Amino acid sequence: MNEFIKLQKKIGTHEELSVFESESMMDSMVEGKFNPEQMGYLLASFEYRLPTGNELAGFAQSILKRSQLFEIDEFHAIDVCGTGGDGLGMYNISTCVSFILAGCGVVVAKHGNRSVSSKCGSFDVLEALGVTINHDSVSARDNLSDNGMAFLFAPSFHPAFAKLALMRKNLGVRTFLNALGPLLNPARVKKQLVGVYSPALLRPLSHALKILGSQEGMVVHGDDGNDEIGLELKTKGIRFKSEVFEVSEEVVINPKLYFKNDVMISDLMGGDAIYNALMIEKILDGLPGSGRDIAAINAAAALMVSGVASNLEEGIKLSLHSIDSGAALQALRKQQINGKGRKKIYAINSSFLLEMQKLTKMRIADRKRLLPLSDLKEKVNLGKRIPHDFENIFHHHYSVIAEVKKSSPSLGDINVSVDPIHLAEEYQTQGAVAVSLLTEPNYFSGDINDLLKLRMKNESIVILQKDFIIDEYQIFEAYLFGADAILLIVAMLGEEKTGEFYEIAQRLSLSVLVEVHNQEELEIALKVGAKIIGINNRNLHTLEISLSTSKTLASLVSSDVILISESGIETRQEMEELLQYGFKGFLIGSSLMKNSSPALALKHMLEEIYVAN
Repeated sequence: MNEFIKLQKKIGTHEELSVFESESMMDSMVEGKFNPEQMGYLLASFEYRLPTGNELAGFAQSILKRSQLFEIDEFHAIDVCGTGGDGLGMYNISTCVSFILAGCGVVVAKHGNRSVSSKCGSFDVLEALGVTINHDSVSARDNLSDNGMAFLFAPSFHPAFAKLALMRKNLGVRTFLNALGPLLNPARVKKQLVGVYSPALLRPLSHALKILGSQEGMVVHGDDGNDEIGLELKTKGIRFKSEVFEVSEEVVINPKLYFKNDVMISDLMGGDAIYNALMIEKILDGLPGSGRDIAAINAAAALMVSGVASNLEEGIKLSLHSIDSGAALQALRKQQINGKGRKKIYAINSSFLLEMQKLTKMRIADRKRLLPLSDLKEKVNLGKRIPHDFENIFHHHYSVIAEVKKSSPSLGDINVSVDPIHLAEEYQTQGAVAVSLLTEPNYFSGDINDLLKLRMKNESIVILQKDFIIDEYQIFEAYLFGADAILLIVAMLGEEKTGEFYEIAQRLSLSVLVEVHNQEELEIALKVGAKIIGINNRNLHTLEISLSTSKTLASLVSSDVILISESGIETRQEMEELLQYGFKGFLIGSSLMKNSSPALALKHMLEEIYVAN
């Protein structure tokens, strides 16, 4: 009887494999002795009958004997990680916990990978944070010695495991490979806090950890399904010390004993790598809320395992002190490449607007904590001003709105060293009828305070504030900070919100540039009564640019609407061509900003026009 038939029979009847049999099975999988159908069966079978401790240990031993391992006992390091696979979509909590622990003086050797089943794995968010990722034992040891942390990228240390990754992803279901990650730390750490996706894995995983040499650890599962210690319901766990192999203690953690505030699920939910990186930075920088609380309680458990805290209450106090003192954030800064901070990632997909909504929501929530909407409205009422009439500036044959844009999703950093206030005034001097000021910080490196600074310095300049407006708060803020016009993106808001926000802006005498990308959005803009419509030539899903978008949609608009063409305009000929289709103005950004002197580039563009005419 061949090996697969023996395994099929034994697994099918729910018989436990020994450590040796499990190791042999994984050996055969890695060595390609099973065909794809047999591999798929073996991988998926343990979803219906979860692996035992002996089986997990055997699987892990097969991988480890083919891995690049190294010992770091002198550092007394800990690893904190989850198996993944809980499907809850939370931000990278254990990654955040790593920096809190380092801020407490605990050495961390975190093992992990990129995303397999979630939107953002631990090493996706580390890359977005600009953190040094260790690909070999030499760099890891140096990092542990210099900074007390190392981030061990699994594929670099486990080539055998990488062979199974594609099969795992193609299956599309959770497999026992999810549970192996915490057992494979190449630094062979002796202390671990591990979260599991099923309560049935608590004892098997803790047993496997002990077999593989862990001296102390805690394996946890939240009653809400979380592979972390949760905030809403109790968390069950197994805590063990291996001085006596048999000793392990069941623990139940009730978060309500430590955190009395209502749990805000929005504070816990994650997104893509950039979103999660920003969230971690904000939490480490002191942002209060459920995101901070869940990191603190998980860090507290890790501090108990490390021997730094005697109980959870003490661990939470130490964790919060790590954040509030700035030690946790400093631990992150030490790990960021050349101390330059978060690395911007500009990989955009069809969920771009959704991610922008999440980022903007988080940003506005921060501002509302400092200045509630009611107080903002009161300030607006006290500081009445009359914005410039944006609708009447398009009287030149070539009316250019020149854009101040340091970065963009499609180009990355364009001109990050430019002074926005100085450039805006230069644009005005060189013939721009208005200045478009990007104030979105995450993808465009903008700052809303630049809007206020520009208005205070120059009363005559006409300013279009460009941001991703999703909340009425931003409209009142734009008015208060000195904008003359705002941007509303139909693709982001839909008909109801576009109409609602348009009316609010009109009541404040703010002009509105309503941006559209297709005929359906154009019809919405016309329906809400938009007087100025911007046709964006960029496809938000593919980021490709085509001026045919402007030409096609312009034919559907009556002459009493002011049409502005946006994106991709670089030459005089392109502007002349678009004028024939009824456009009154052109919003030009990247093609100017790519020059060492954007204002001079605008001057040359307009001089070419005047010479030609």
